[in-house]
Amino acid sequence: MQKNFKPIIEQLQKSARVEIVFGEMIETKDKSIIPVACVGYGFGGGAGKGGMGKKDTDKPQGEGQDGGGGVASKPMGIFEITEEKTRFVPVITFKEILIGVFGLLIFWRFFRK
Repeated sequence: MQKNFKPIIEQLQKSARVEIVFGEMIETKDKSIIPVACVGYGFGGGAGKGGMGKKDTDKPQGEGQDGGGGVASKPMGIFEITEEKTRFVPVITFKEILIGVFGLLIFWRFFRK
């Protein structure tokens, strides 16, 4: 079963790099910008063997195996590098903004006097 996953893992390792998803580092004469991402992998698989119905030897036996994998990538921000300083600029998604606003509304609702 491990040999079945090897080509999948190798392909995901090639495709799940920050550069592939968000681009290469950008350099100008006074600034460099490096994209930063969170990349995660997931794999699963299983195999089974057993009879179908009664345990008669005349009956066909069931057998199978399967597996799968996936990769996810999320932008985290950029590093901006100049001669004066280096700073991290985070990416804030619309979903994160909504969660923050909703949290503030709940806080205001329950803790106002």
